[in-house]
Amino acid sequence: MLKKHLLTLLLISLACPLVVNAENRAVTDLNYSANAHLSKRDEVTSFGGGVDINIPVAKYLGINIGADATRVNSVLDSDTYAITGGVFLRDYDFGLIGFNVRHHEFRSSNLPNANLQSYTINGELYFDKITVGMNGSHAESNDSNVLISNDDNAAALLSFYPLENLAIRAFAGFLDFKENYGLSTTYQAPFLGSKLSVDVGLSFDEDDETNVTTSLTYYFGKRNTLINRDRKERF
Repeated sequence: MLKKHLLTLLLISLACPLVVNAENRAVTDLNYSANAHLSKRDEVTSFGGGVDINIPVAKYLGINIGADATRVNSVLDSDTYAITGGVFLRDYDFGLIGFNVRHHEFRSSNLPNANLQSYTINGELYFDKITVGMNGSHAESNDSNVLISNDDNAAALLSFYPLENLAIRAFAGFLDFKENYGLSTTYQAPFLGSKLSVDVGLSFDEDDETNVTTSLTYYFGKRNTLINRDRKERF
């Protein structure tokens, strides 16, 4: 099932650039990126990687396609594979609104396999060097062995760009399961062609559990600043 969904999304990514209107697009150019991530929380370590594609479709309209895999090492080791498809409207001077669907497949030697779907609405407003973001999501599954089978979440994100290749971010997540808050910093290195960014984050929840994350993202294609990637390329 996952391979079928992924093939459909890849075919869309090849076909859509053929019908692009070059003026006022939601995405300046078709772009790709690959990432690797690592996180640590108490006795739980997770790591993985993924790919992301952003496609200009028409005036103000874009499509996002992504796929990733994550390994979790804990008392119950597991692997998660996911694909994402999204559509969004963006004005470079104003902001963005979009919707995406994400399909997850969980695999574990200790538990039966399970699937989960999530649906998210995203919104962003651009103010010079500050971006204000909000999102709301709903996740559901018909598999009885999924720990969170039906929940609703919301989050607020504030990004400040003191430099064109540096972002300082703060977020608050309001979850059905538990609330969490955090800070992160993203830096894109100009001396590496402005194609590699590093992100380091720290978050904690209402039970005072701390999660440390780090990730690397490589951008294929044209050189660009971090603030322009966030506002003119990525969803």
